[in-house]
Amino acid sequence: LDGACLTGAILRGCCLRSASLLGADIKAADLREADLRLAQLQAADLREANFSLSNLCGANLQDADLRQACLERSRLQNANLCDANLQGTDLTEADLRQAKLCRATLGNTGRRLPKPGITVLRGAILADADLQDANLQGADLRGANCYRANFQGANLRLADLRFARLEDAQLDKKWERIVHLLTTADGRGQDFSECDLSGIYLPAANFRGAILRGVNLSWSNLYGADFEGADLSQADLRGANLDSATLQGANLTATRLVESNLWGASLVRAVLLQTNFTAANLQQANLHQAVMTDTIFDAADLYGAIMPDGSIHS
Repeated sequence: LDGACLTGAILRGCCLRSASLLGADIKAADLREADLRLAQLQAADLREANFSLSNLCGANLQDADLRQACLERSRLQNANLCDANLQGTDLTEADLRQAKLCRATLGNTGRRLPKPGITVLRGAILADADLQDANLQGADLRGANCYRANFQGANLRLADLRFARLEDAQLDKKWERIVHLLTTADGRGQDFSECDLSGIYLPAANFRGAILRGVNLSWSNLYGADFEGADLSQADLRGANLDSATLQGANLTATRLVESNLWGASLVRAVLLQTNFTAANLQQANLHQAVMTDTIFDAADLYGAIMPDGSIHS
């Protein structure tokens, strides 16, 4: 069956164990509950195919195109997915124990992440999986079991790792602190200077006393986050959601908060030297006793805000 054209084929529950389908065109095929153990699917076109509940243990999917495919609750133990393209693939609760995913693309390659391109690995079992050099940018790994998984060289930028199990996982040094932050939302006293955390989703995160000089947190959701006493000097917080956040006593020298949402935020005694609040929403914010010199408020909305002298802006 090498090179076969099976586009849109209905193959639900069929047995293709050890079948050779090298380079086959299986786009949009229905392979739910199929037996594909040890199947040879190298370089196959599997876009939008449905493999939910199928058995792909030991299958060879190297260099296969699985974009937008459904592998929900499928079995992929010991499967070879090296160099495969899994952008937008649904791997919810899939079992990928000891699978090889070296250099696989499981995330979006662009800076902005359109939702349809996000690979879903929610609750997936990735214990002992090899994900070296894999692109997991923006991938949804919530609740995934990544025990002893190898992420060396992998791109985890913007990956959602909430509630993921990462005990004994092998991570590059640069990701260790960030992964801890993403899984616990606890960055107290940590140094994230110059890190790219743009677009991060960490409502109610704890950054008390953290060093965040020059960090990129643009377009992040930090609703209710605690930055008390943190150093955010020269940080990029453009478009960030800091609704109800605590920035009490924080150093925001030369920080960019252009178009950010600071509704109800506490900036009491914050250092706001050359801070840029252009077009920011500061309604109901508390700036009492804040230190301000050359602070920019062009087109900012300060309605109801408490100003440094205690007066209420109208």
